[in-house]
Amino acid sequence: MASVLVCYGTGEGQTARVAERLAAALSDRGHDPTVVDADDPPADLDAASFDAVLVGSSIHVGAHRPAVTDFVTENLEALAARPTGFFQLSLSSAADDEQRRAEAAGYVDSLVESTGWHPDRVGLFGGALRYSEYGFLT
Repeated sequence: MASVLVCYGTGEGQTARVAERLAAALSDRGHDPTVVDADDPPADLDAASFDAVLVGSSIHVGAHRPAVTDFVTENLEALAARPTGFFQLSLSSAADDEQRRAEAAGYVDSLVESTGWHPDRVGLFGGALRYSEYGFLT
């Protein structure tokens, strides 16, 4: 059984739902997941007893959530010391178009380039677009 931190950044809640779903799958497999919002991460990941870390972010206007980028940058050494994975939600990943899917992969490349973090595994998932829940200006 591994202790796994699942840290996510979300704008409209879809990434939080995916993080919870991943945690449930980990729990079903006998692991001990802890789900946290990147806006309120553990104070010291080095001191924490997590065996592995999953980090997730939504994409909005071509960028990851700033709290996720900050979490990765501030915990780069701790992330490098254990198995890690990254999951990303974007509408580009949901498209049935190779160019859009390449765009989604490019967002991950940008995160790697800007932070220096190289996750062991990467998952790209389609995001949600709920027009009925947005205000007129959005």
